[in-house]
Amino acid sequence: MFVASELNWYAQEHVLIRQMTAFPRETTTIFTLTTSIDVVTLNIYLRVPSWIVSAESWIEINNIRQHIELIPSTYVLLPINQWKTNDRIIYNMAMRLHAEPINDNPNLVSILFGPIVLGGLTAKAKPLPRDMNLIEQIYTTIQEPIQFEATAVDNSTFRLLPLYEIVNQTYTVYFPVG
Repeated sequence: MFVASELNWYAQEHVLIRQMTAFPRETTTIFTLTTSIDVVTLNIYLRVPSWIVSAESWIEINNIRQHIELIPSTYVLLPINQWKTNDRIIYNMAMRLHAEPINDNPNLVSILFGPIVLGGLTAKAKPLPRDMNLIEQIYTTIQEPIQFEATAVDNSTFRLLPLYEIVNQTYTVYFPVG
């Protein structure tokens, strides 16, 4: 769901659904439909990921905001099932920073932005604050949309960026809390 792609569906009629996105740099994905006949009846379900910020996320169909409850870790059935060429679905999936504890050690966490694991550019795993304000100690940098600066317990700072962008740099993805 998070990569630009095309679905060619050949049933009684042909339906092409084209997805355009720059995820994760942008939180919006756009689906455009092309049909072989005037109107196609088709139920469309969209995945609502576990990491979505429901209150800040939305779906538009043909420039009309839909009043749909987006419940994380479910699918949502779009309220329209009659589609024609050039119909457009815009799905905005808001993301937030969050800490995920390691399964067998709650005192060791990874920092994620939505589904994106962030690596800390530090030679040694620096302890992060234990309190509930852990995420409030991490700030977005101005240069890049998915780069952050974290403050460790010793008040030193280090950069956090998507793990997939780290090349030939020393990093860690697990941080002790406390």
